[in-house]
Amino acid sequence: MLAADQELNKLALLFPNQSISYDKVSQSISNVSRYDTFELTEYVLNGDQIKTLSTLNFLKEEGQNPISITSSLSWVLKPMLEIKELDFRGQSLESHLTKSRIFGDKLTYVKKALSFFSVKHLRAAILKLSEIDKISKGVSPGDAWLETGRLCMGLAKIASRSRKI
Repeated sequence: MLAADQELNKLALLFPNQSISYDKVSQSISNVSRYDTFELTEYVLNGDQIKTLSTLNFLKEEGQNPISITSSLSWVLKPMLEIKELDFRGQSLESHLTKSRIFGDKLTYVKKALSFFSVKHLRAAILKLSEIDKISKGVSPGDAWLETGRLCMGLAKIASRSRKI
């Protein structure tokens, strides 16, 4: 309801004292993009740096807490690290993806991302997630948004480079 109210207010500002046609409403609504932390995770792991940056900016402007982003990333990166480490021991990839509750669309991009990121990359990312969590909670000094952006863009850059090879 809040989003609908905001759209109506925006239309009133865009077209003051005018009759608003269907085309004007359609054009206005089509210019609105909504992003969430799960989409951000997908963009990061797919190496889409442009969408990663625009989603980060949108989430920050909307007042999203960096903890929600780190939680979403952690939810995927921790199982990826476990899978990478278990792969070296000959464990089944499919069984660990299922056990980690990675299904559907997520399954596709996580499988691809497993080839982009090394164990070293994943360990460093998880350590950084922990640091960002402490900053977000006020336990450690720093700028949680700055560090979240650095992590997301760094991971997206690694994935984009790996896709080109």
